[in-house]
Amino acid sequence: GHTLADLQANLADLSALPVVISLHGFNASRVTGFVLADTAGRAGAAVLAIDYYQHGDRAASATDDLHAIRGDVAGPDGFAETSQLDVSARIFGLSGVESRTELSPDYALGAVLQLASDAMATVRLVRDGDVSALRAAAPELAALSFDPSRVFVVGNSFGAEITTLLLSVERTVAGAVLNVLPGSLVDNLVESPEFRPFTESLFLPALGLSGPFVEPARGLDFDLVIDLYRFALEPVDPLALAPHLWRDPVVDGGAPDLLVQLGGLDEVASRRSSEAAAAALGVPTTPALTLARTDEPTTPVH
Repeated sequence: GHTLADLQANLADLSALPVVISLHGFNASRVTGFVLADTAGRAGAAVLAIDYYQHGDRAASATDDLHAIRGDVAGPDGFAETSQLDVSARIFGLSGVESRTELSPDYALGAVLQLASDAMATVRLVRDGDVSALRAAAPELAALSFDPSRVFVVGNSFGAEITTLLLSVERTVAGAVLNVLPGSLVDNLVESPEFRPFTESLFLPALGLSGPFVEPARGLDFDLVIDLYRFALEPVDPLALAPHLWRDPVVDGGAPDLLVQLGGLDEVASRRSSEAAAAALGVPTTPALTLARTDEPTTPVH
């Protein structure tokens, strides 16, 4: 509602609007798009936010019993609440899978491919798709259309990972923001203060691994099983694809305008994996990027 009001206040014509596609983080939802909506609307741009596979309304655990935006007031608000544990377990194949196949890297590989496909389908919708359903949603949107030459993407956290995959093959996006890019999928699970306990309590037992893992003397990220898992996910790993986003493209078309925002003290995105991805991108940095040292503890020590 606010975005529509802002657009109406600033624009007499809702045709050929620039579009900002909002890609949310892990265990989040399209509600993240509200962070951008009012600002973008006042600037004359539309915001299109989606729920990934197994997130938001598309999650197996989705319910709508609370008005979460207003502080968990009783009653639905049109946006699903989900179980974070269930979402995580389904993405990585710890639940909802056949017995004795738990945590096969094929599940995470397929899930990330699906998430990237969701993002690609959203770009194609804006560029080539039928938006008549959006026009029919409100009388004020009857003339709504998008400018396919002004499509932008803002990816937050895990959404920045998906944006990296998207931009490595989709060259029609004019510009993108990688907000708190976590970098390598496996490295971030191992090094992130947020995900390391999750990895130790759920992943390691399923993989038959036991500690103690003491960084840096016996780093979990150097365990052979973890390294094999990293290798299996490399086709969708943002660190592996980062050079092809901007510095060394593999498809025709110019590189998009790109803003990379690192969260040095972020508890979800590991500093070392974030900086490694930024270095792999090859983009100029301000100030000059100083990589975290390998002997700098960024993970729990046991």
